[in-house]
Amino acid sequence: MRQPIRDQLGEAGQSAVQLFFNDLGWGPLPTGKHDLGTDLFVQVRDADLTDLGMLLGVQVKTGDSWFREVTTQDGRPGWWFRESALGHESYWVNHHIPHILVMQDQSRTRQVWARLNRASVKRTAQGLRVFVPADQTVNAGVAPLWATIAAEAREGHSFEGARWSFEISDVDQDEWPRYALLASRIVAPHPNRGVGDRLDWPQAVALCVQANPMAWAEVAENRPEIPTVADARVSEDPGWRFAAAIHAWVSGSTSELEKLNESTLPKPLQVATAVCVAAILADRDDWPAATDVLRQVRRENESSADQAWVAVQLGWALFEQGRIDDARVQFEASLAMHGAFSSSLTNSAIRSAGILWLFDMAPAFTGDLASAAQASDTTLSWWNTQQVEDALNDYLRRAFKRWAHDASISIGASDSTHNNLFSADLASRLAGNRRASRYARYLRAMAGLSLPGAHAGPEDQLELLRRSGYPDQLKLALRHFRDVGPLSIVVRYMTEVTLRNATTTSLRADLKSLSIAGSYSSEDSARAWIDYLLGVLYESTEFTSRFNIESAIDWDVLDALSGLRLHMGEPHISQVLDYALSLDEDSTQLLERPLHRLLGTPETRGSAAVRDRTSEIVRRGMNVSPTSWIRTLLLNIAADHDGGAREDVSQRILRGDLTGLPSGFRIESMSSEEARSVVVACSERILAYTGETNRITVGELDSYLLLAQVAVFGPAEVAATAWEPLIAGIAEHDAIHNRKTDAIDFLAAHNAEIPRGCLPTLLAASKEISDAPASDLTLLFARHLQPVGPAFARLRLALSDATGAEWWDVEVARLLSGSSDERCAAVKVISDRGGHALLLLALTRDADSDVSGLAVSALATLSAKDERVAETTVPELLKLMENGGEDVALHIGGGLLGVKGAVDQVQSLIDGLRGHESLRIRSLTNVFDG
Repeated sequence: MRQPIRDQLGEAGQSAVQLFFNDLGWGPLPTGKHDLGTDLFVQVRDADLTDLGMLLGVQVKTGDSWFREVTTQDGRPGWWFRESALGHESYWVNHHIPHILVMQDQSRTRQVWARLNRASVKRTAQGLRVFVPADQTVNAGVAPLWATIAAEAREGHSFEGARWSFEISDVDQDEWPRYALLASRIVAPHPNRGVGDRLDWPQAVALCVQANPMAWAEVAENRPEIPTVADARVSEDPGWRFAAAIHAWVSGSTSELEKLNESTLPKPLQVATAVCVAAILADRDDWPAATDVLRQVRRENESSADQAWVAVQLGWALFEQGRIDDARVQFEASLAMHGAFSSSLTNSAIRSAGILWLFDMAPAFTGDLASAAQASDTTLSWWNTQQVEDALNDYLRRAFKRWAHDASISIGASDSTHNNLFSADLASRLAGNRRASRYARYLRAMAGLSLPGAHAGPEDQLELLRRSGYPDQLKLALRHFRDVGPLSIVVRYMTEVTLRNATTTSLRADLKSLSIAGSYSSEDSARAWIDYLLGVLYESTEFTSRFNIESAIDWDVLDALSGLRLHMGEPHISQVLDYALSLDEDSTQLLERPLHRLLGTPETRGSAAVRDRTSEIVRRGMNVSPTSWIRTLLLNIAADHDGGAREDVSQRILRGDLTGLPSGFRIESMSSEEARSVVVACSERILAYTGETNRITVGELDSYLLLAQVAVFGPAEVAATAWEPLIAGIAEHDAIHNRKTDAIDFLAAHNAEIPRGCLPTLLAASKEISDAPASDLTLLFARHLQPVGPAFARLRLALSDATGAEWWDVEVARLLSGSSDERCAAVKVISDRGGHALLLLALTRDADSDVSGLAVSALATLSAKDERVAETTVPELLKLMENGGEDVALHIGGGLLGVKGAVDQVQSLIDGLRGHESLRIRSLTNVFDG
């Protein structure tokens, strides 16, 4: 079937005009098959091609027939353009984007234009006509005039002072639901102006969306003519019934809105109710049900503002279910409808949401950035930003008052941080603006977690971060509760992190949650995730399509699986091993860390899944390049069971390559030859630290600590040779100090092994360096670098013979009153010396978790040695274990483990560890068996 010649001309003509605007440097955006009076929306740019944030609509007509009706108007020759569809008059004249007509002949040698506005578009008995002057030719010289037309139109859309002057009664009643929900900031009575003569139901709804439902009750109490919430619930006016249901929703009850009988409502309220109910269902992660609700009010053949609104909401619901193509159809349909009705505050916001959705769904680097930027710049988005700014200002004021210890109370003050962010989130969600909604939810969660008096529990704030898709912030918060407690928060939160609840937005946050706290997942949930993610490693097409993923996902999947490792059985470990064996030797090294967490632990290396396949693992490892991380990983896994793999580890050590030592590698297992190579390699690195440097290093192997371990635990004939370079490096004042901290702590803990001839050098260095202030760089990188002074102070105290002398007490007191690093050193000194149980008990409440953790460990050790101490301290340690996170349990277990023949009183601590909420903690308690 041949395409009609008129259609061919139209498409060719539109392409020609599009090419002209491209050559001009402007950004033409075709409207596609949805021709409602606009063929192109053109992004206006200046002479430097800077996007001006304005659009120009273009209607293109191509063919010789358009030039048949010659005329002259006011002495200007030209042609009459005629259009039979009267609806185009309202469309062109009332559109918020100015339009021009471009008319060209079939050969495109004659191109002229005319503005389409109230002055130029005239009605006739047969339809519309527009005069197109012959002297208005299409050329680059007209660009400044077109830019002026676009600018004048934009200036006409000013809403300054709208919160004071806006009246909902000036808006068509069919638009009231959209205005009340999406533009609540101007519909709600201004807080400084009051209600005025009357309060209509849209204003009541707007007050609720503004997170101020009490204002309605207060007004109704003093104004009998205004329905109370109870009266509105049974009102004959469907608008008031809708308002009552919205009031219940924002107050915490969703049942009224879900039970609202839509058949008794006008069509605009039916749509508004469906959008709100869909949001409720989305909050339950029930996106299929949300889709069904929206489908019931979606009319595919109807082009209206309400249908454009429903289409955006439906697209969002489909997107979260991974139905990306179906979602795109809805967003495109929503945009196409906007030509059928005039623009308004709310319609502009809905249109912008559709544009932003299509941009976010486009393949990487292919989305129209300029169009997305234009869509982000609407009046409602500006008000939303202002509301978020108000919330942040209030948050900063409250944070400052906490810092300044201001105990004053603001009588009757509401939580404006929460209210503003709640309102910004709700309005954005209802408009279909996923970006703005995500950001407001992220800020709500951050404020709720960090400020007292939150409106929801911490697990609910974590859930906000998950649903809004902020994995990095979620990782920090979830790790805090896992490590510090209370663990009940983690347990409750992880009940929501299920495969069923995963959405396109939340997926990466779900995977991060599993990585951090996968051991807290229920057995059923964990197995579902494990089976699904293992399948993704081998066939990811459905997965990447379902969650709209374009970048490589293997690292995220393996990282999540590593958090679920304690739920894995031997078949699962075998599947991970299959994946590792299938990797090419040039595979990204980013996979090494999660694979090591899965396969490189002593427990996994000793499993039947690894033991039974040792020869296969070794064969694959030996066939990989000696420099490949995959070879190191595989042979380290098999080293416990295969002499060849262990020999490969040995050869690496002999070459001075110490970065790939197996996890849990014991210095005592080294041969003399291997130990000598370690001494040489570490000595060379330590010598390099004394050269020209920036005085800090981050990462790399800890050469000082490894050399110290060889000196204490290595073969006797080699250990003696390790002391000289170790002591010289530690005593070197100009060397990089932060590298020495762990080694100095190690020597303080094993001070009895230090040769007497080394003591004077260490004492002199510890006195000189421990009194030196921390460098600026150490302070700058405080989270990564530990100042060496406190460690040297501990070493000096450990080496001192003045047991109980005044000098010892004064030095410990100085450390206890110092920084967190100094307090850590003080706890270690007290632990080395023994005693001081009550002081250690007090330090278990230190604000710094490192200090309190060390105190817990020292107190557990002291309790295991002394019955009288245990009577007082064990009940306190049990309380800490009950209310704390994994860190407290690990410190208690570590403190008990170092004591042989522990007193009976600490058995309750061991029982507490065996029954701990953390599967990880419970899995470690087998060390106490026997």
